[in-house]
Amino acid sequence: MSPTYPCRASACLLSILAFIGTFLMMVAPAGADSWVSLGNRDVDLSAGSSRIEIPASAGRFRAIRLETKDRLIVTRVVVTYADAPAHVEARTIRLFPGERTAPIGPSREARTVSAIEVLCPDGQPVA
Repeated sequence: MSPTYPCRASACLLSILAFIGTFLMMVAPAGADSWVSLGNRDVDLSAGSSRIEIPASAGRFRAIRLETKDRLIVTRVVVTYADAPAHVEARTIRLFPGERTAPIGPSREARTVSAIEVLCPDGQPVA
């Protein structure tokens, strides 16, 4: 029997990680081989999506990763750059608590991330 991955109507804690190189946001800064945290956000996915603005002062990065504190299904991630075309990750991503995505929008060139939008199913549990 497959586990269910609810897209909760309540808030989910997301983190964004960046790669120089939690759904936490992580990014990889230019010229490095490690991940740094862009921050943690409580996001309400009851509307089916959430957009997180990233200040230009955060720096330039080669990829991002998402990490969640809850079980979550994401159907699309859109990374908007200030200095490059947007990257659309149009695939189903199933995350358990503490899991991270594979690098999203990897590039040899560092780019300024201006926003990350996360889309999730309509709130119904998905097997």
